[in-house]
Amino acid sequence: MDQHEWDVYFLTRAFENALKSPDLSTQNGALVVNERFLIPSWLPWKYNVLGEACNTFPQGVRITNERLTKRPDKYDFTGHAEENSIVNARNRGYFDLHGAILYGTWVACGPCGRDIVNAGIKEVVDWKGVEKMIQETSRGEGMPDWQVSINNAFEMFEDAGIIYRRVECHIPIDAEILFSGKKFNIGKII
Repeated sequence: MDQHEWDVYFLTRAFENALKSPDLSTQNGALVVNERFLIPSWLPWKYNVLGEACNTFPQGVRITNERLTKRPDKYDFTGHAEENSIVNARNRGYFDLHGAILYGTWVACGPCGRDIVNAGIKEVVDWKGVEKMIQETSRGEGMPDWQVSINNAFEMFEDAGIIYRRVECHIPIDAEILFSGKKFNIGKII
């Protein structure tokens, strides 16, 4: 497989994670991968999945409608997909994430950007289709409530030398996902 095919594979897997999110506004998914080293060239895989997750509550914490809808309390309960995938990797014994790649369905916010930098992740990849979704949910105004935080994440990535890529591709999933309170069929975008 070439790099674009790997990107599509991992972005699809990130969306599969997002579909597990109980969030009633935006479902997000992410995974952390690294390149496999010292493997025979005849083996079909190039990467190892270290951790993956969606935006959800911590393990063991009850998910209730009130906790999902009452803002700003919702933000105290909900871990973002990027943060949760890093925690999942560490819970699986992968403590050193230096040089890893994070694939996410949407752009990272400031706190997730900080976690990505601190984890030593070298590259962040997301999906170009999010641009259309942002446009449709905000009348082309960007994401005003998150834009400052997203810009801060990009600034941190630049300072830390993290590569950021946005991949244009078809996500082969015929399912609806929530983004800013609106349902989108992922397989029909791009």
